[in-house]
Amino acid sequence: MKRSDNGKGRFGLTNSDSDAAAWTVIAERYRRLLIVWAVRCPATAASGESAEGIDDQALTRAWSAISPKGFGSFPNLAAFLSYLHMCVTHVAIVVRAFLGIQYNAGFLSQDRGSTEEPRSPLELASPACYPG
Repeated sequence: MKRSDNGKGRFGLTNSDSDAAAWTVIAERYRRLLIVWAVRCPATAASGESAEGIDDQALTRAWSAISPKGFGSFPNLAAFLSYLHMCVTHVAIVVRAFLGIQYNAGFLSQDRGSTEEPRSPLELASPACYPG
């Protein structure tokens, strides 16, 4: 990952930067873009979830899928941003589909007989619930 840009690697991070620091920088720099993508995705509106919720879940999904050394598999920033865009779209579609499945199965009826607080489809369709 050595480059001639003062020892900085891809996305302005050095080899010694932690994975968490890398994702913090990514979230700070590109969160607005991910939110815009979520707003523009028809599945977001259909799901009833906020664009910010979709954005957070997409970053979580990408973070869980890419190892610290995995950044090297992206040839440039455009390829990485394309991957993040795909994550946003994927999360929005999964949340919308999950909501449809729940509705069709009758799990979202008012009279469930459960004392459990209703959870949003975004919480129920977390990355832990479906394969990467």
